[in-house]
Amino acid sequence: MTFDFNAQQEQILARLADAATAAGLAVHPDEDVIDLTDIAEPVGVQIVFLDIVPVDQAGGSSLHHAQWAFDAYIDTTRATTAQKTALASLFSAAMTRLIGWEISAGRFVRAEKVQRSGSEGRVRRRSFGFTIPVYLAA
Repeated sequence: MTFDFNAQQEQILARLADAATAAGLAVHPDEDVIDLTDIAEPVGVQIVFLDIVPVDQAGGSSLHHAQWAFDAYIDTTRATTAQKTALASLFSAAMTRLIGWEISAGRFVRAEKVQRSGSEGRVRRRSFGFTIPVYLAA
């Protein structure tokens, strides 16, 4: 078995699609740039691939954890109350939909401390991390 980055990302985005639509926001893939400049939207949401970490190995087979983050960005000075509420709702819905999800038979998404929330001036990032088990065999 191999690690298929694109397949995992598509599964994650599909899992979040209904919640994003309900919030009126788009969840962007890893390759997109989130632009919060004064001419862009004051909120943005992205799935970010962080790393693939070896966990265990037996002979030619190994277990890795693909580490991902869900990042919600907000320009706190320009976002409306409705946008702030939508972003908070999507953040909560994403945690509920992803953590514990059986992405395929016997492979469950786990909460993981991989990236912290943070802030730079008026822009705040709310983030939670999760991992997906990846089994590799020679």
